[in-house]
Amino acid sequence: MLQFDATRLPFRSESFGPAMARHMLYHVRDPRLAAAEAARVISSDGLFVATTNSSNSRPELQHAHVKAVADLGGRLVERMSTNFDAESGRSKLTGSFLGVHTELWSGVLAFPTVDAVLDYYRSTAYYTMAFDSEEHRARLADRVAGILRAQFGDGPAPLTVGGAVFMCRGPIRQGDSGREHP
Repeated sequence: MLQFDATRLPFRSESFGPAMARHMLYHVRDPRLAAAEAARVISSDGLFVATTNSSNSRPELQHAHVKAVADLGGRLVERMSTNFDAESGRSKLTGSFLGVHTELWSGVLAFPTVDAVLDYYRSTAYYTMAFDSEEHRARLADRVAGILRAQFGDGPAPLTVGGAVFMCRGPIRQGDSGREHP
């Protein structure tokens, strides 16, 4: 597996036709720098596609997390996806591309049980950053489980999800700053 800093890709300029950033730009400190780097490595007629979540995605889980952290005295961490989400992504891409088309999506992420939601929850930064010790995080997961079971019982636990796909064309090269954006 190859791993690179998204803001400093080790590829020649205009090396690729298409490029994609699938649910990862919210992990980059400055998504604008990563977008500029993507614009650099795709060809003039290339396509850059970025996907992300909505800041309002999974409100059922977010509510349970906030309540459990408050009950247990942990740290509430700002939602990670607000760095690059469906609501802010377009503005962070338009500085690097002449055209940014946005397709919003929404749906339901159908977990078969609350335990399946908890497996997912334990992989999130919200969970891992709320407490420093495994013991405290285990109590947090138990509290979240109780809140979710009160809402969903033992059956399926559907979470409301949403996000966006951004399709970007017309990479702006250095020296193109005078070109207009649509």
